[in-house]
Amino acid sequence: MVKKGNFTVELVDAITKEPFKEHTDSNGQTYVEVEPEAEYFIHVGNDSNIEVDWDFYVDEQDLGYTHHSEANNGSYNGIPIFFGEDEYV
Repeated sequence: MVKKGNFTVELVDAITKEPFKEHTDSNGQTYVEVEPEAEYFIHVGNDSNIEVDWDFYVDEQDLGYTHHSEANNGSYNGIPIFFGEDEYV
């Protein structure tokens, strides 16, 4: 899980709700490797006392989806995303 201040983000398996294994590169960036055609959710958490709008990107590609999160709220947000060779849904 990536945590920045009061906010968290992680990718979880759409079926099991288990988070994918995370790795950290030499620059300190956290990433996950997901098998082709895997379905997953983007889990976001807002432990702050403010409302937040989330815009979702994968590999710098805008998924065209925004989610509004109330203060002190964590949930499975976004839509199930098909991760294929060239396709994001």
